[in-house]
Amino acid sequence: MAEKALASPLFWQVWTFLGMLGTALAATGLLSPRSSAPARAGAEARTVSLSVTPGRMPESAVAPAPSGDPLLARLAVATSAPERCALLERLQPSEDAQPTYAITTLLERAQHGSVRACATEALGRQPTTEAQSWLVDLAEDPAPEVHRKALDALATRDEPARAVVVEATHSVDLELRISAVEALLKSNREEGYAAAALVLPQVEDAETLATLIDALGASHDPRALPMLEALLDNADRESHLHAISALGELGTPSAATRLEGLLDLGSSEEFSAAVAALKQLIPEFLPRKLQALLTSDNAERRELALSELLALDLPGLSSIMREQLESGEPGRVSLVLRRLIQKPDPSLEADLGAIARHESRRLQGLALRALAELSTPSARTTLQGFASSVPLAQRLIDAHPGDPDEGREKQIAALTRAGRVPSRALIELARDPSASVQTALLSYLEGHEVDSTVWESVVQVAPSSTVRLIAQRSASAVPNAQQGLIAGLGQRADPEFAQVLRLGLRGDPATRNSAISGLIELGDESAWAEVRRLARAPDAPDRDLAVRLLSQRSDADAFRELEGLASDTDAQVSSSALHALQERSPDLVSRLAQRTLQNSAAGDRANLLLLLSDLNANLSRPLLELALGDAEDSVVVQAIESLANLQGPASARRLLSVLSDGNRSEPVRAQAAASLRALGGPLARANRALIESHSPAEPTAEFVCSPGY
Repeated sequence: MAEKALASPLFWQVWTFLGMLGTALAATGLLSPRSSAPARAGAEARTVSLSVTPGRMPESAVAPAPSGDPLLARLAVATSAPERCALLERLQPSEDAQPTYAITTLLERAQHGSVRACATEALGRQPTTEAQSWLVDLAEDPAPEVHRKALDALATRDEPARAVVVEATHSVDLELRISAVEALLKSNREEGYAAAALVLPQVEDAETLATLIDALGASHDPRALPMLEALLDNADRESHLHAISALGELGTPSAATRLEGLLDLGSSEEFSAAVAALKQLIPEFLPRKLQALLTSDNAERRELALSELLALDLPGLSSIMREQLESGEPGRVSLVLRRLIQKPDPSLEADLGAIARHESRRLQGLALRALAELSTPSARTTLQGFASSVPLAQRLIDAHPGDPDEGREKQIAALTRAGRVPSRALIELARDPSASVQTALLSYLEGHEVDSTVWESVVQVAPSSTVRLIAQRSASAVPNAQQGLIAGLGQRADPEFAQVLRLGLRGDPATRNSAISGLIELGDESAWAEVRRLARAPDAPDRDLAVRLLSQRSDADAFRELEGLASDTDAQVSSSALHALQERSPDLVSRLAQRTLQNSAAGDRANLLLLLSDLNANLSRPLLELALGDAEDSVVVQAIESLANLQGPASARRLLSVLSDGNRSEPVRAQAAASLRALGGPLARANRALIESHSPAEPTAEFVCSPGY
């Protein structure tokens, strides 16, 4: 209990006072948060309620710098998010509590989501008792990226810490349960597989399910195999494909037979996914199987197999490519030519010349491009032979000079004499660090009317020296250049140009918004006052931007702002705020979403429902159920479409009930029939006649897999 005595509030109040006086720190080197982390029970204890939140200092307040460690001193005064995260990443594990307290002090002050996630990850590397106590509190943090980092760290620690993670797998919060399961799987804990088997059937959100499938594959444990094989048979299309990839990552050889069958009968997507999986499982088998498929009776199988073979870069590939070029099948010839454009092969130069002389215009163009990539004197001579009759040949000769300096001189000359240069060419030139090219580029940009989006792209990719010159000249630049400069710097996220972004706050509304976004990306706290102003702006796009920026914070002020914006009169703003809040307070989002939908005008409800339909499935499904009772058919039709997108047996049963309801209008029943047919499964097959009576079948596209329920 000695460690806990040191964590008492009175002790650290005195300690903080002494730190501000500049005394005692040099003697002890400790900088501790004023925390009241509760004592943890033994290995067999279950987790206690984590309602105690450590007090937070204002983020603008700078903590006294710890003495003795330059890295901790820099961390104490760092202000930008990238700098803080970079310093946190450099902190090494230490039995000394000083790094732990430096991290927890930052956690008390930090509000930017990325910084809190970096700090939690850094805390997970510290072996101290204090670090573990904080991690237990953070395991229920409302920010997903924070509680995931905390659970990941706890799952790798001792029995009491792991008990906290196991307890979280029983949480009423499904998102927290899934995070805990993933943490246990990552640390290869036996409890993770039993918990995964229980939670998998409850996951309806496709993105969440994909993350869990990835975690099963990354576990590299045969205990995950039955769950992944079940997903092959029963999952929806995207999850089915994800399960194929996860089987390869899992590394269990017995899965190879199932995957090999997909090469013979699967769709093109299944074929590609199975190839990628087999590369990991049995790489020595795959080339032989693909070569055998080159003689398949199915033309599509031949092309799929060839495409994958070309990506393997095998010994003897040149002879395989020559056979395909001589096959006369345009699809296979085209595949080989495109590969030769990306990876030239001088041994096939004669074959390329023959195709350029005798094949169709499309294949001729590909062959000429492949010849140009060879850069050999004989290939250049062949191109010159076509220059008088095929314009593409001359363009390829000009674009592929033998000397790089010669090519650069041609580019500069083109900038000097051209009336207008394509935007794509300007952006590619901006990537060239050559001083002569950059000088010519700046001269062209200043002498021609260029769209602000081009300036923005140039600023993102150009060398820093060029961006400095653009920034220096921005005061006298045209509005397009000023707007593009600030927008580009916002995307560039380079702390060197933070002051330029602050000056951009004085610009027109579009420029000001770009500057605010860029400063927030840099973790600059001075911009948050501007974000709060945006949240109350009369224009909906400004309020929507405020939502996007506020969602990066996890403090109470940001939560209150988002809660207010969740009831915004604009559907897009309201939807964005609800999406930002759904991980932090699902119950609140459920109430707000239903109230907003009910209070919306009839003409707006269908659009709002569309925007809200991709909330987490446990939030969107009740909303869609509510909308099925709407008086407007357009709203009901949108609810039906969104329910079908959720997939699963619950959606199928609800669609069937709407289809069977004789009081529904015919457009509504027809949409239910079409959606149920697209969803597939046993209910659709058992009620085929009813479906056909309201929505006759049309020719269907390629079938990937039938969801089973």
